[in-house]
Amino acid sequence: MVDLLSPTLNCSKTDITSKGTLWMTSVVFRVYILPVMSAFSLGSNIINTLVFSRMGLKDGATATFLVLSVSDGATGFFGIVYGILVTIRYLGPIYLRKTAFTLIVLMVVPYILHMTSTLCTVVIAIVRCCSVTMPFHVKSVFTVRRQLLTIMILAASSVVITSYGITCYRVIQVLDPKTNITHLVVTLIPDFARQIQVVDMYRLVVIYSSFIIVNICLVILIVALKRSSNFRNKAAGTVETDKEPTSNVQESCATIKSKLKEKQVQPAPSTVTEDQSCHRNGPTERTPCDRKSAQTSHLNVDDLKSDHLSATNHLSLDDTHA
Repeated sequence: MVDLLSPTLNCSKTDITSKGTLWMTSVVFRVYILPVMSAFSLGSNIINTLVFSRMGLKDGATATFLVLSVSDGATGFFGIVYGILVTIRYLGPIYLRKTAFTLIVLMVVPYILHMTSTLCTVVIAIVRCCSVTMPFHVKSVFTVRRQLLTIMILAASSVVITSYGITCYRVIQVLDPKTNITHLVVTLIPDFARQIQVVDMYRLVVIYSSFIIVNICLVILIVALKRSSNFRNKAAGTVETDKEPTSNVQESCATIKSKLKEKQVQPAPSTVTEDQSCHRNGPTERTPCDRKSAQTSHLNVDDLKSDHLSATNHLSLDDTHA
């Protein structure tokens, strides 16, 4: 019968993987690193939970992110409690070894929550990948109810397999002859390897398959976003090329109009002409310009009459000759 939570004192100086070295490493991680990281996780996920709860559960992605935030926050909380109890267990008096059973329980619950968070991340990655590859069918296929049901089934599988693994542990009372104090000791049953192997296989399958699925979804998202950006750039380039001929035509029309205006509007000469002297006189008085224009009009009428008479004479002469 071995106390699984007690350190092994026969530490070899040359063997870095000795039991004493591994025990000291676990103490450093559990006493110093775990509580600090768990505190950061708890604080950030409380903020995330408040944000996603205010957004509501109408969207499947929001509901999944809310479940993920709650699971991560609970993992952080149990991590803080576990770190405190481990500190008391390793650094406190010997009678505080009664927390051994509590330590085992607090190891199991965060393990289940960690598996749930990993599976939630996989669900989010798949939904985001499908929203790019098939955007018109995502809301009808991945509904809020289906996403939450998938997460519940995966979390239940984690609970069942972890509970099966716990059955190999036994907590018994042992009397310490030196101090005459009874304390709890966590032991393993003789045939414990089967349960441990099942739990380890489940953990490895979940972690590595989740890692592969998330990376595949990430690659698909990157490729799809790159294609969409290239398509937008090409569309913007074709629009600009279509606009260039029209802009050139507009510029040429504007230059032609400006040149025509310059030709029509010319500066007046410095000398005073007869037309200007005509316009300076009053409207009621008959000016020399009016006389001149009248004479010109009379001359034009006389010329037209003479041309008409000459044409008539020529026609009469032609008739007589005929």
